[in-house]
Formats: sequence, structure tokens, C-alpha cells
Amino acid sequence: MGLKESDQRGRVLPLLFTILGVFNVFGFFYKSTHQPDDLLQGVGFLLVVPLAYFAPTTFLFGTRARRPHVPTWLNGMAIAGLALVATGFALGWG
Repeated sequence: MGLKESDQRGRVLPLLFTILGVFNVFGFFYKSTHQPDDLLQGVGFLLVVPLAYFAPTTFLFGTRARRPHVPTWLNGMAIAGLALVATGFALGWG
């Protein structure tokens, strides 16, 4: 791994998604109600962390930056994570 490749790694977004995921998972276990929306959101945020680390430019909207080619499993995990987060929000509001 060269210096250029390590410079392209994300730092802020993976940390943010990890904190949100751990906070929601711990919230599920430490609340007396054990609502599944916290668990779904926590697992969803944790599934997005690898894509945010390996390809942070995929989260930039409205820029003309070249999107990196990422493996299919990273995209699949991110899509599943976003689906879980959206489901968790829907269950929480519903």
C-alpha cells in the first residue's frame, strides 16, 4: 500500500458511522423497551463503515469528482446498511 492509496482512506465518515452504530446498538440493549428500530439502525450504520473507509468519495454529492471503482461486496453491504437504517427510521416513526 503506497502513500497515495493510504491518503485516500476516509477518516471522519467511518468514525461517525461507527459512533452512530455503536450508540444505537448499545441503546437497544440498555433501554428497557428493547425497540428493534435502534438495533436495525445500529447494524445498518455499521454495515456502511467499510465503504466509508475504503471509498469516502462515494458520499460526496454534487461534485464532479471521479467516483472510485469499489468491489461489489462493499456496495452490497452499503445498500443493505442503508436499507436497515431506513427501515429502522420507519419503525421508529411508525
